[in-house]
Formats: sequence, C-alpha cells, structure tokens
Amino acid sequence: METMLSRYAISLLTLLPCAVFAQTESEPNNSTATANALTMGTPMAGVWCSGEAADVFSFTTTVDGYLDIVFDVSHNSPQLNVYVDVHLLDASGQEVDGGPAYSGTDNVFNPVPFKFYCVSAGSYYLNIDGPASNECNDYVLHVALVQPVFGNDMEPNNNSAQAQLVPENTFIEGHENYSYGDDNADWFRIVTTADGLMTLDLDAYNQNAGYYNSTCELYDSALNNISTFTYYIGGLFEPDTSFNTFTRTCLGDGTYYLRVASNTMCGLSYRLRWSLAPAALTEDPADNDVIAYATPAYNAIEQQGHLNFDVGDDNSDWFVFDVLAEGPVQLNAAATFMTSGNANINVAWFDDQGAPLGSTSGYMDGNDTFTPFTVQMGTFAPSTYYLQWTSPSLCGLSYRFTLSGIGQVGVAELQALDHVALFPNPAHDRLDICFDATKIVDLGFDVIDLNGRTVHGSERVQSSGTTTRTIDLSNFAIGSYFLRVTGAERTTCFPFQKY
Repeated sequence: METMLSRYAISLLTLLPCAVFAQTESEPNNSTATANALTMGTPMAGVWCSGEAADVFSFTTTVDGYLDIVFDVSHNSPQLNVYVDVHLLDASGQEVDGGPAYSGTDNVFNPVPFKFYCVSAGSYYLNIDGPASNECNDYVLHVALVQPVFGNDMEPNNNSAQAQLVPENTFIEGHENYSYGDDNADWFRIVTTADGLMTLDLDAYNQNAGYYNSTCELYDSALNNISTFTYYIGGLFEPDTSFNTFTRTCLGDGTYYLRVASNTMCGLSYRLRWSLAPAALTEDPADNDVIAYATPAYNAIEQQGHLNFDVGDDNSDWFVFDVLAEGPVQLNAAATFMTSGNANINVAWFDDQGAPLGSTSGYMDGNDTFTPFTVQMGTFAPSTYYLQWTSPSLCGLSYRFTLSGIGQVGVAELQALDHVALFPNPAHDRLDICFDATKIVDLGFDVIDLNGRTVHGSERVQSSGTTTRTIDLSNFAIGSYFLRVTGAERTTCFPFQKY
C-alpha cells in the first residue's frame, strides 16, 4: 500500500504541478450514498485497484448540456489490455451512459476522451471501476459541461394544454431530448389578431456530429394539423447564418399551436419566432358567412372583405342593400389574393327572398395586386337585395367594392324622424346637424370617409322634437365624408364636404 500511495503522490505531482488546487478522492466513496462531491472544471485525482468497489463521484448541473470528460489513467506494469470503466449514473443511480478507458502502461498516463450527451439539468454520479486485471490504476478525472447554443424552454410544455405563448416577432428558445429520450416535443401557442400570411423562422443545432432534420407542425385551435414543416438541424453546435424559414398563407385571426418535434436524436437546441403579414385590406365588418347575417351596404360607400383566411373556411360573404327608386345599379370592384398567379372571384346578387337574379366572375391578379372590374347588375325595382362573394378554391382573398344607383335610406325609415339637415355644407370648421322627431328617439352619429373608415367616433343622442348637434371639423382633412345616422333598425348616410 505504501508503494501504491508513493506512486500515486508522484503521479499527481507529475501531472498536476499545482496539485493544491486539484480535488482528490476521499475514501469511502464506494456508493452513491458516500460519493465524493466533484466540482466541474477542477481535476479529480484518484486510485482504483482491481477487485475494489467502485469510486463514485457526485455532481449537479444547473443547465442542460453534454459532459466533455477526459479520463487520464495509468498503471505501473507493462501489462497490456488493462481497462477502467467510466459510467454516468442518473439521480436514482441507474446507468445512462459509459464506456471503457485503456490504462497506460509503466506509469504513462493515457488520456481517454468521453462525451456524454443529452444531460439535462440535475444530479448525476460518475462511477469508476473495471474488470479484474490485478492492477492498481492512477487516474485524473477532468469533467466539463458544454452548454447548448440556445436556452431552455419553459417546462413543462409537452402538450397543447401546457403550450407556451409566443409573442409575435419575439424569439423563444428551447431544448429537446436532454433526458435520454424524454421531452422530445415542445408545444407553443400563437395568437393572430388579423388575417394574413404567417412566417416562421426556426434555427436548430444538435450536440452530435452530422446533420439531421425533424418536423415542426402547425395546428388550428381545434388541434387539426394544417401544416407540417421539415427543418434542418446543424451538428456539433456549429454556427449557421441562415434560418429555416417557412410561410403559411390564409391564416384567419385566432389561436394556433406549434409542435416542435425531435424523435430521432438527442441534445437539440433551437430558437423560433413568427410574424404575420396582414392581408391587403381590413377584415369583413361582421361574421357574414350566411345570408341571415348579411352586412349592410350603402350607396357609393366602399365595403371591404376577405375570403378563405380560415384555412378553407370563410369562403362566402353576404351583403344586403336597399334600392329606393327604380333604376340601373352598378358594381365597381377590385380583388386580389396573397399567392401568385391569376384567378376569378365570383359575385352573385339575389332578391329579398334569396332568389338568384344574376352573377359574374371578376378577374384578379395575385401577390396582393388589385385588379379592378365593373359590372352592370341591371335595372332594380325598389326593394331589398343581397350580394354574395365566393371563391371556393382560392385562399387569402381581399376585395373591395362600391354600389352606385341604389339611393340612400330615407329618414322615415329611421325612428320617427321627419327630416335631418346638415349645415353649412360644404363646411369648414364645424358641422351642425338638425333633426325633428315626433317622439323620443335613440340615435347614433359618426363620420366615415370615402373608404368606409370611421374618422369621428360614435355619439348617442336621446331626444324628441327639434334637436341640433355640432361636430368639430377643425382637424379633418379637406375632402368628402358621410354622416352615418343609426337608428333602432336602420342606418342612413348623409354626404357633406370639408373645405
């Protein structure tokens, strides 16, 4: 034993001139209960002899990564094929990785490298032992943790119920398979507030040599898979200047889920972000997919809409309009879609019972390039009519239109009004609104521009008899506007000019 200890001391001095800073094993350390604490980054020196119980060392990692280990080992005879085994045990003492190290002969240390991948943050043990060889082996154990390129995701997020919310244009980082086959899918939740085209950037690396690929899946709010993207994974944490970039058109506003999977390799480190390019025009003003919920349309006031921004749903929009005096009605429209190419958009009109009166197909270009078209719909008698827009085969459509020749809703159709007068008209810095009511009325007033945008917020008025209201126009741009008056069942628009 004295010879062994003397040789051990000489070995330590030879290998580590500053041995005062090294760690040295302390017996007993032959089980997980008596394991010596190991500080990563500081060498641990020890001796293990054939036939003895294993030397056991404990350590804790606070982050995921892989263990980069160098095991320097030697014995003092010329005997060949002497091996010492290095085992990685998890917190419960179960072996998860390991392998043999060839012991150098005649006190010449043989450095043996080990890389133990897929080590998640937590407590571990290193177990040093080997087969019978009738030799004592001096060793120095160097242990370092190599961290992934990107940080961890917020665990647990292993299913849709645990999905982590990802804000738009914000990188979120994550890891997968740092638990020896566990945690091999991460879920994220995104919320879009408008229709449009989603772009997803995903950058990924693994801890092993070589390159891999895996999948990122997009689900709707009902967890139906609507897209699957294959992304590429760089090897050995090698820097990369490019992203895996994917696009998904025709997404309606709402909640979606991303599932980032890695089932074939361990030690994945990634980051992702998403952004939304909105549609060329604003959304429909209401849920008008069926005739019962048709959106009102008014003379010479532009309406806008979308079709098929819900992954195949929302492929029909309905509008309702009133014709007050018999005459020709004209449709002026323009439409486009988000992808390339050209196609047609279908427009049909119906009487107040929903019976078809006519239809047309308007030509449109893609890539958000609007193509105008005009349709003479015919001569209409005073009544209520419906307009339907459809495109069952294309996604990501934006359209706009105005109707001319339908007249305006009369004030008698509003609540008990005899007349409404605007003055002065044209107006400069103020507009006075005067109306007479035969009983108490509840009316809303707002101002819209020629594009249908509200430029003056709604005001509510409850009054009877003769009433005057004033709107400040001093901050309005010069141009044409409409005063929109909303009653209990009807809405009418009155044009005026600002100079």
